Parts: sequence; structure tokens; C-alpha cells
Amino acid sequence: MNHIVGIRGGGPIATAVGCHLYKSGFRVIIFEKKKPTTTRRKVSFAEAVYEKEVRVEGVLATLVDNIEKAIEKSKDHVAVLIDEIGRELYHQDITIVVDSILANKNFGTNKMMGKLVIGIGPGFVAQEDVHVIINPNKGSELGMVLYEGRVEKKNNMDFKYKIKAHNNGRIKVLKDIGTSVKKGDIIAYIGEREVIAHMDGIISGMIRNNFKVKKDMEIAHIDSHDHIKKCINICSHGRVIGTSVFQCVCEFLNKDEIKNHNISNIWK
Repeated sequence: MNHIVGIRGGGPIATAVGCHLYKSGFRVIIFEKKKPTTTRRKVSFAEAVYEKEVRVEGVLATLVDNIEKAIEKSKDHVAVLIDEIGRELYHQDITIVVDSILANKNFGTNKMMGKLVIGIGPGFVAQEDVHVIINPNKGSELGMVLYEGRVEKKNNMDFKYKIKAHNNGRIKVLKDIGTSVKKGDIIAYIGEREVIAHMDGIISGMIRNNFKVKKDMEIAHIDSHDHIKKCINICSHGRVIGTSVFQCVCEFLNKDEIKNHNISNIWK
């Protein structure tokens, strides 16, 4: 299959989407910023920005330095390109665009970027910014496809697993991803200030050591199920969202307009 999908963001949800599409035969290019801040690094293609290449559930992602190399590399595996504003998403070879930044506002994604543009989260209005929206909120509406309107902003209750920085400074990580911890353990320092585990479990997410963090920034993630698979496997809601994106793409490609080579009018 020669369809190239451009995905904005390389965090765990974007990676879940990318893995699903890649394994289904699509070519995938991840568009990331210069310094990704994801904590769930073992399941994020964004790590390729630092490590040059990463593998998530058997899918290899490699950093490239221009769009031509990204298009060529996508024939073999997932390509990762640093392009914070999404300038290269307008490339004529990219027909499908997915915004997986998961912000509460739109950072420039629009319907002109591709013949099908999908937004994940509350930052978009279907038919205005993007063609369709995927609901990322946990619960009965997780993965629901919206063809009009927008997704409600919700707190997904992940706050009980997340640890945020209480101050600005460089982080010194003491206990990294895959380490079991007890409530009260010191897992890192930000400057001279301790970062304390607030529950028993396993560290499934931790920002990179020596990263300069800001107050209230998410820096770690503790999962109450103390099992290493929680650290290296794509999460269940990521798989649901990936399936919903795949559904949208298949619906798009199966439209009658495809047969007539007139795909620009779908979900206009």
C-alpha cells in the first residue's frame, strides 16, 4: 500500500496510531518537535529524536533530516522528522494527516494538509479544522468518531498516576522506567527538591534524565499494576484510538469517489 500517513506528535497515542497503520500496510511519517517531553518513552516514537531509532512492539522508527528521506524511509519502516509546525505535511505525497498532539487547542492543523485530516482530542472542530475527530476521553465514548462538532474537554482521571514537577530545574532521575517503587520513595530530584512516589507500583513513564523541566510539567507516571509489560506495551486506550483512526482511513479509501479518482470531495 502506497498511501503515506503523516502523524503530528510522537507520544504514546500517536505511536499507537502509527503502529496500527504501519502494521496494516500504510506508510507512516511522524512529525515531532525538537525536544519531545513524553514520559512514556518506551512506547513513543518521539524517542527517536534523541536515540536516532527506537522500536515499539516490533515496529522500527528512524530519525531522518528531511522530507524526501522521510518519504523514502517510510517504504521500509516508520520515519521520524523534526517539524514542529507541520510545514512538510503539505507535501503532495502525504494524502492522510492525523493530529495526535492531544492538546486543548489546535496548533495549525487544517483540512488543506491532506485529502483526509483527522484530529484527536478537543482542539478541533469537525468540518472546519479537520474532516473528522476521534474522541480520546476514557469511558463509553472512547474512540468515537465525530463528523461534526467537537470533543468535550475532560479530565481522563490519569492524574492519580501522573507526577508533576513542583518547581523549575534540571531533573536527576534516580528510578527510571521499569523500576518498582513504594509510596514515599525518592524517584528523582529537581534541583535540590525531592520527587516522591505517591503510590506503590512500577514507573511506566519518566522524562529523560537531566531534562530542564518547568513547574507543573508532567515528569513521571506510576502504574499501580507492577508489571514490566505496562512499560513496554501500548496502552489499551491507545489501541482503541488506533483502531478508530484505521476505521476512518478505511472508510475514506472505500468511498465511491476513490474509484472515480475524485477523492477531494469526501467529507468536504
